Amino acid sequence: MVKAFLNNTENNTEIFEIQNSDINVREIMEEIESSLNERSIDKSEIERIVKLKLSSDSPAGHREFDPSLTANLFEKGIAPPKFSNPRYWFIKGPLKWSIIKFTEFYSLVDKKLSENRIKAFYSVLHELILLKAKHRRLELKVAELYAQVVELRTSHQTKLFQNNFYDNDKPLSESFNQSDLRILSLLIKDKATLVLLPDWGNFLSLLKLNRIPFRAIVQNKSQADYISEKISNEVFIVEPINKFKEYKSYSNIILHCNACRLPAWVLEEVILNLKVNASSNTHFFLRFSNFALTNYSPFQENFQTRIDLNKIHSYLKDLGFKNIILHEAGTDEMELVTFTLP
Repeated sequence: MVKAFLNNTENNTEIFEIQNSDINVREIMEEIESSLNERSIDKSEIERIVKLKLSSDSPAGHREFDPSLTANLFEKGIAPPKFSNPRYWFIKGPLKWSIIKFTEFYSLVDKKLSENRIKAFYSVLHELILLKAKHRRLELKVAELYAQVVELRTSHQTKLFQNNFYDNDKPLSESFNQSDLRILSLLIKDKATLVLLPDWGNFLSLLKLNRIPFRAIVQNKSQADYISEKISNEVFIVEPINKFKEYKSYSNIILHCNACRLPAWVLEEVILNLKVNASSNTHFFLRFSNFALTNYSPFQENFQTRIDLNKIHSYLKDLGFKNIILHEAGTDEMELVTFTLP
């Protein structure tokens, strides 16, 4: 991840960040700065734009409807011109006074003639407010119903699933794979990290090597004993994983196994538990592959869940998560999705 700055700003504040390390940020910033230098921008105009206040974005992606602001704009009428533009330098004295008074008079007459129109507008506005409140109640009801459906599906799953969520044929490899290095580069450094269902030690060894505090959650006793003996004693057994809810006080939470190996109902409950129990601004990592990456046979097993790349963004957004990014993956690398809890 590369953070970019504009060098000619007063406090050198962060403007944006680029997730793809293959992009030459220096060339982009030089082009932006040269373009800004070529334009003659008045400082007073910049200050005016900075003071502008816009309504906050709604979850649907458009500006939030503000009834009071809408009513004020509709009822405000025509404002007298101030003639602050230098092009109107010749309008002054009695001529300027006459134009302003005529505009004020026309605005008063227009408002008087439009009383019925204003009454009709307020009737429509009142109905819109009622519809908005009803829509919000329906959204909350649907979210509550969805949580109940997930809980109901979970309660009917009596089969215990085992901890076979990774593709390693041997406990440890000699080098770290690209997927683990990518996650490492995106972590909030020096902050507590929770790793759900890790492999036998590759990724945990990488965290330990970079002195990142972590805690691992596994479902297999033999794996827990191995990690405790070889890497760290910060490992705990939780079975089943979807019942784990202690997500507070972690800045990074990583579901390290291939999520497609988990049943769909387990994934849904884990994500809902994250939403309800995690702290604000927690950074989540979800990685998955719908196909086996280490199996070179043409006959591949079907995983328990298939994740639709075209729907994962809208699904997480509807649940209220923000900063949802689907990272570009290599040929033999799992897909990686990161998102944040507001």
